[in-house]
Amino acid sequence: MSLHGRSLLTIDTLEKQEIDGLFQKAKIFKNRIPQLITNKVVALLFFEPSTRTALSFQMAAYRLGYSVLD
Repeated sequence: MSLHGRSLLTIDTLEKQEIDGLFQKAKIFKNRIPQLITNKVVALLFFEPSTRTALSFQMAAYRLGYSVLD
């Protein structure tokens, strides 16, 4: 399955096998998250004022186990 160069704004153009493949890859990444982010820092840069968006991204990073620099 190769989605290289294709848009994922919608899944309407994907075949069933491609969607299944995405879910399989997601499962692999989900199991590897603790190994991938150990001792990692993520920087959040927002150029427009939006407290709700900034806090949402910050909370998501914390839930994934990242340290956050904003």
